[in-house]
Amino acid sequence: MNGGTNRYYPFAGPTDHPGYPWNPDKSVQPLQNMANYAKDENVKIYVVYAASKVNNADWTTLNTLATETGGAFNYTSGDAAKLEEIYKWIADQLINEAAVGTTADLQLVGFNDPQDALDWSATTLLDYVYADGESTYIQFFDWSSSPYVADTYLDGTPLTIDTSDDWYGITPPEENDPAGSFHFDVGNISVKQTWEVTFRMLVNASANDTINFSVFHPNSGIYFENAEDPYMPLPDTLITIIPGLAPDPVYVATFQLNELSGAFTGEFYEFEWALNYTGWGDIKEEIEYRPANSGWIRVETRPHVVNTTLTDNARVNLKDHPFGTYYFRVVAHTEDAGFRTGTWEYDYDPSGISYIRIQ
Repeated sequence: MNGGTNRYYPFAGPTDHPGYPWNPDKSVQPLQNMANYAKDENVKIYVVYAASKVNNADWTTLNTLATETGGAFNYTSGDAAKLEEIYKWIADQLINEAAVGTTADLQLVGFNDPQDALDWSATTLLDYVYADGESTYIQFFDWSSSPYVADTYLDGTPLTIDTSDDWYGITPPEENDPAGSFHFDVGNISVKQTWEVTFRMLVNASANDTINFSVFHPNSGIYFENAEDPYMPLPDTLITIIPGLAPDPVYVATFQLNELSGAFTGEFYEFEWALNYTGWGDIKEEIEYRPANSGWIRVETRPHVVNTTLTDNARVNLKDHPFGTYYFRVVAHTEDAGFRTGTWEYDYDPSGISYIRIQ
């Protein structure tokens, strides 16, 4: 490059050849202009010039490459903090460059049955429901801080808007959009950003026949400005309306295990617990103990009948066991409410002094 090597000629050759191919070796291609070549290929050049001593020719060359292509020229004497700042700034510029102007045209209800299409329209089949904080609810998320948590809202969101007039065609969202449509000017979406809209629809009470339809009409889609594929149609999302269908109540089983007492009597440690289960499966109890720093030892397995509310107990013989801390537990399993665990701890001292701790 000028001032550094004779192999690179970023601006050699006449400027009236903007499409002339560029090659780093002028013996292969004597007439060339790297800046014009980059612009022809829609490439922006971001330059980081780090040098303890500035070479004026290099400065001019690199600065021209950056500014002529729409990029940026950055200089530092080599300071690490400054370099980090520059690279972060360039990363932000690249993210912004990746932003795509986006609009969403959502025309609802598509019928596969031609007769349904004659009998119904989107606005006669569905009613739009406005609800503050729920419908139509728009959120614009930023994921920069974490790939798992959208912790920042963008562009004044979240917000709720009433799109009733759009739905019924009183004020169409776009000049050529029919009733039964929603139009959203999303704006620029860049890397690590997500735009989300939620709206609520109600099936009209006059729908007294079984009707199959897709939530999205074939004309629904997302439009991207200056993209290689500027249009993305929305997929069929099928729904069946069955009049008079009463939903079955949802039954949720509950299960509780509560530790009660624990005491050492004679040669045995005895402990007690209470079960309260409202499900329809069997309960299986596993009674176990272990010395400190050792694995669990199964003492007994017990089955119980369904819909059980009871107080149960067990005991473990500690005769001939060494002194130390022992743990006792009950693990109760159910088919429809998971499992629960009760645990007791006992400091066993055969010399005659013992301590009880209930957890």
